Amino acid sequence: TPNLFAYSDAGNGIGYSYLKIRGFGQNRVAVMLNGVPLNDAESGEVFWIDLPDFAESVEDIQIQRGVGNSLYGAAALGGSINLITSDYSVKPELKFKSGYGSYNTKKILLSGNSGLIKDSYVFYGRYSQIETDGYRDKSWSKMYGYFLGFARYGENSTMKVNIYGGPEESHLAYKGITEAQLETDRIYNELQYKDEIDHFNQPHYEIINDFKLDEKMSLSSTLYYFEGNGYYDQFRTDRNFAEYNLSAVYDPNTWTTYALNDSTFPSEFYQLHDPFGNPRIDSSGMYPLAVDETDLVRRKVVGEYDWGWIPRVTYQLEKGNIIGGGEVRIHKGHHYGEVLWASAYPANLDPNVRYYDYYGARQSYTAFGHLDYDVTPRLTGMIDLQLQLYRYEMSGDKRFNVGFTRDYSFVTPRAGLNFRVNDNLTTFANVSTASRQPSFKNIYDPTDFWSNPGFKPDNFTGIGGGYIFDGKELKPEKLLDIELGGEYKDNLAGNNLDLKFNLYYMSVTDEIIPYAGQIDDNGYPISGNADKTLHQGIEFSAKLATTSNLAFYGNFSVNDDHFVDYVEYGFDWDLSEPLILDRSDNRIGGFPSMLANYGLSYKYRTFSFGFYGRFVGEQFLDNSEDDARKLDSYHTAGITASYDFGDEFGLGRTALTIRANNIFDTKYAAAGYIEPDDSLPRYMVGAERNFFISLDLGI
Repeated sequence: TPNLFAYSDAGNGIGYSYLKIRGFGQNRVAVMLNGVPLNDAESGEVFWIDLPDFAESVEDIQIQRGVGNSLYGAAALGGSINLITSDYSVKPELKFKSGYGSYNTKKILLSGNSGLIKDSYVFYGRYSQIETDGYRDKSWSKMYGYFLGFARYGENSTMKVNIYGGPEESHLAYKGITEAQLETDRIYNELQYKDEIDHFNQPHYEIINDFKLDEKMSLSSTLYYFEGNGYYDQFRTDRNFAEYNLSAVYDPNTWTTYALNDSTFPSEFYQLHDPFGNPRIDSSGMYPLAVDETDLVRRKVVGEYDWGWIPRVTYQLEKGNIIGGGEVRIHKGHHYGEVLWASAYPANLDPNVRYYDYYGARQSYTAFGHLDYDVTPRLTGMIDLQLQLYRYEMSGDKRFNVGFTRDYSFVTPRAGLNFRVNDNLTTFANVSTASRQPSFKNIYDPTDFWSNPGFKPDNFTGIGGGYIFDGKELKPEKLLDIELGGEYKDNLAGNNLDLKFNLYYMSVTDEIIPYAGQIDDNGYPISGNADKTLHQGIEFSAKLATTSNLAFYGNFSVNDDHFVDYVEYGFDWDLSEPLILDRSDNRIGGFPSMLANYGLSYKYRTFSFGFYGRFVGEQFLDNSEDDARKLDSYHTAGITASYDFGDEFGLGRTALTIRANNIFDTKYAAAGYIEPDDSLPRYMVGAERNFFISLDLGI
């Protein structure tokens, strides 16, 4: 796929992984499973790790760059991805797969398909297990995946029931390495605490119905439910007691200290001022020692659920079709954080004190109408109109009793033309609009102690013993997307040629971007609005399949992602004054200037061979266009070879496959960020040369 960029924390593509399209992060790419939205309802993020080995149950991956139309979801700015799970086989099948590779990577899989029973019913099941040590130190993952499916095929209807998911455990590795470590210790992981592990499980349930009502009208309906439960632990140093609800270490009236008035603690743990800057002076006028900071282990926990309904009606016209539909999605999540251990833990506090505890909810309602119409035998037009309604709610805040409600509504028209010049050449033009609301924590982050009503009273209104957040927050993003392109197909003496070319111009108002490329204490970007930005570029792809079983493919994109009008605000800690940084006309950090993919494949009887490569252009880690904060371009390549010997033993596909990645052993950094503590770059590296060998057995 042109203009798609991906990387993983562990470096070898297993565990926490991320993708971007056209300069937009995956929180602004609509990802769906059989049309069901996967993006997290509160953050918009996609946690691929919660779908262990899901690709083994995928029949097709549909990717649309840019805004697209309403048939591919509502939250897309950079693009849309729809994963379609496997269609059931009419013949019984049983498959076993086992593999082993670099970094102690292991995989086993067992799947079975009942085949068509009584011309109507099919059952399918898969169990997978993947383990890896990861390329980087302490970046291991253990994942267990399952997929259970049932289908009933009737004369005028189809029903499918899918249940899938799987628990995962992964040692966190979202912190990058320094420039010096690129040469001395590429695999270093700053998160060395042995229990800094993510535990999560997210089972999904789907009921998909398709009905043919008559010769012209059909109805589809999807009901879904999924829930997520999990936690991760983190070791942190020099943390303020008040931030973690541990303030009872000292008496706030007399500043009398308890047993923690002990010089054996590190000197930086003792402070002469309280968290609000007030000097600690006892009745004698002395400054007593008070333990104010501690090392600690914290646990962040979430329990959440989403359910929804996606109906769609299609009516076939004489020269086209009209589609109407919508979506209802209801989300609720319970979030809380606990202190599991502290080097200076107050003796008069119960264990596992909670330092935040709240509920977040979102309601989503969309409706759309979509018309495809053949204006002439060669010209087809498309008109699309979508209405989106969203509501965020925060409640049950047990620490500061803060709550809020936010409503957003968007109307997004889209239109396009497709003209068939001749049997070989087709051209198109498309104009689309899209809007996207800020994420839940872009409004107010209840886990951030320093933004509470005591520190920022102007952001809150007191009501009924609690507070309503009504302070400054991020604005919704608004996008205009203009696309021009074409496709040329030809058969040259049996050789099939397919060429695609695309120009895009995406103008964004109030784009939400990371401030200076920095991340917060959990590894998430700190965001703000840019008044106006521009994403524009060229995309080209080519495929050639020859009569000699040799095939070639390639694509490239050249991107221009820059600020038109943007002022970034920072802070100079040495001078204790704010910084005003005009980034207008600067390149937006975090996405390569150029991407290219290429490959060839060859098949001879039951032997197949492939060679593939990828070029990633330079990218800045923040918005300063400072060459000291830039990733160099890099190129990687790999090979794959497979031999199917199933026919020799009267079996189904039974193959031995060897895959070698990064065969030229390129040392590269795939992504990065600016560390807030020292304002220096941190680099997320990719794996060096690595291998994986697998055996597939099928009957």
